[in-house]
Amino acid sequence: MNNVLDIIKKRALPGVLIIGPGSRLLYANKEALEMLPALHDSARNAGMTQSSLPPAIDELCDRLGHSGPTDGSLLGEAPVCEIIDPAAGLPCSLRAFYIDSSERGEQPRHIMVLVERIVEKHDVDFTRVQSDYGLTKRETEVMRHICGGMTNREIAEKMFISEYTVKDHIKKIMKTMKVSSRSEIIATLR
Repeated sequence: MNNVLDIIKKRALPGVLIIGPGSRLLYANKEALEMLPALHDSARNAGMTQSSLPPAIDELCDRLGHSGPTDGSLLGEAPVCEIIDPAAGLPCSLRAFYIDSSERGEQPRHIMVLVERIVEKHDVDFTRVQSDYGLTKRETEVMRHICGGMTNREIAEKMFISEYTVKDHIKKIMKTMKVSSRSEIIATLR
């Protein structure tokens, strides 16, 4: 479980926006402020104010309002999600959901929007990895198969070697890279 936690720790922080009544921006963390200009039309980039939101976020909040509950049971409802590909910048996922509980059957007033960059999967430069870690050609080939999601048995069959030899290669790779699992090998390379 610690390996998964290490991978999670390496993820980029999401942008967090808190939007109040009238689509007024009440809070934005640093990550959100860095991503907001890319979500605006290029003509509006410089003119963003505290109260102006990118059209994609306005539309998302409108959709949440239209699909929102009217019976007061809003917490735990599924968020409204959108994937956008702004002209300037990386693709982003947007998730909007209510964060305040309504009392006396009133409509909720605050929306949280999480803005997360979608990072394209990139190929590993195994030649560079081999050079950086001083791996043999066979160890590099084993590493390539690990990154491809193959099991030890599948690697052994593919390379015409025994599973024990595959395990020995993996142990050497982990020692060289100073990691303790296959998933850490993959996380280190990405």
